[in-house]
Amino acid sequence: GTSLIASLVASLQTDETAEALKSEDEKKGLSRREILNEMVMFLMAGSDTTATATTWFIHLISKHPRVQDKLKAELIENNVMGR
Repeated sequence: GTSLIASLVASLQTDETAEALKSEDEKKGLSRREILNEMVMFLMAGSDTTATATTWFIHLISKHPRVQDKLKAELIENNVMGR
């Protein structure tokens, strides 16, 4: 399997100067700037979704004390949380 980063790097333009002179329909591959922008976007999107999921988890768990107790018991049982 090919990773996302490998696919992006494989699409790197060999001659950015020559590609810049072409029309949008004729251009092939991505410039270094476009690849960097894509990678930054993926990092931002990944951290944003993780932060949102964590925020909702904390909000929802705060509304259900019994679930909190079960979670604490499981964490203690598996030595994840100090007693």
